[in-house]
Amino acid sequence: MTTNVSNRRRGTSLLIVLSIALTTVVAVGVGVEFYARHKVTSCMSHTLEGELGGPVDVSLGAKPLLLTALDHKVSQLNIRSDDASISGIGGATLQGFQLDSSFHDVELPASDGSGGTIGSSEANIVWPAPAILSSLQTLPIGMLITGVQLDSTANSIHVQLAGGISSITLRPGVAGGAITMTTTEVTALGFGLPNDLPQQIIDQITGNLGEYPLGLAPESVKVADAGLTIQLQGGRAALIADSTADSTAGSGCSIF
Repeated sequence: MTTNVSNRRRGTSLLIVLSIALTTVVAVGVGVEFYARHKVTSCMSHTLEGELGGPVDVSLGAKPLLLTALDHKVSQLNIRSDDASISGIGGATLQGFQLDSSFHDVELPASDGSGGTIGSSEANIVWPAPAILSSLQTLPIGMLITGVQLDSTANSIHVQLAGGISSITLRPGVAGGAITMTTTEVTALGFGLPNDLPQQIIDQITGNLGEYPLGLAPESVKVADAGLTIQLQGGRAALIADSTADSTAGSGCSIF
């Protein structure tokens, strides 16, 4: 009888020890996973803020980050920004646009300085009218641009110059992997003018709208009430970590 009681006590003690050990392992695993996600998202945020010229929110897919020890890949990287910007070849800075994007099969930049890669990506950009106006005003003749109105019904952008004395109506499109702007009407003092007069402005606008980071390229564009909306897709692209990232990230964003 005494032997049975002792065996039960030993069995109970063993179960308690195993439970404590399992709980400890799970807690340590959760803590390490949390740390790894924080380290990677912080490093990637720092890197992408340089690419996108504004604050970004980075989140990771459902795959446990500790499994990157096996393939060094993150299943999905989600990037959002409410105030991104791009400086392109056209002379203006596209600023104040909203970005919602997802990148798939991401190989993180390593701590030895070697770059990472992106397998594929898609993104949605919304560029509100006030942000379009402030961007156009960074052009060399931007002081003359005083207003922007969006017409979703006609899929057109009306650019006012000199307080409305002149105006240019543009229709956005996609050609050759870049955003295009076609002049449909030019007026001054209520009179129509040849459409080729504002070509300098159009060239500077479309020059910037052809420059996108991280291998993205526009697939479609339309004028909506919320702003100019651009759908982008991307294939395989290089991903290089910013060497000025904080010391916890080293020169790369991998946790290994």
